[in-house]
Amino acid sequence: MSSSKQTTVLSGLTARLGWRWRALRAGGGEAVMHRVQVLRKCEAHGSEYGGYFVVPDGLNSDAVVYSFGVGEDVSFDLSLINQYGLSVFAFDPTPKSVAWLGGQVLPPQFHHYAHALGTADGVATFFEPKDPNHVSHSLVRRGPQPGHDHT
Repeated sequence: MSSSKQTTVLSGLTARLGWRWRALRAGGGEAVMHRVQVLRKCEAHGSEYGGYFVVPDGLNSDAVVYSFGVGEDVSFDLSLINQYGLSVFAFDPTPKSVAWLGGQVLPPQFHHYAHALGTADGVATFFEPKDPNHVSHSLVRRGPQPGHDHT
């Protein structure tokens, strides 16, 4: 995904998500078509997997981006840094992400913290994914739990 490509929110969403219209049923049962009414310039940043659209208004070297759960794809963050020279504060405590980020050559505007976003301050237990190839951990334990008979 090109970081310099500009589009509108409407065409960007339809291209990215594949939707054009949403049919709703009105009170009388007839189909009513709704569409996005606000058009804003937006830009695509990052890879197909880890990319997002942003409205670039106000993005400059003084801007700050907070990025949570970066995993092993910081293409979005790096694209914004490269285009605007802004600062990114990335948060991800998962071991694979911490190890992966430690092996990357990252610009000085990229700051990583091995912390998670939560509803309260404190320590949380994260459980590893079932598939060892996956990066994301969960606050919810999946699968059989020790000491429980699941037969």
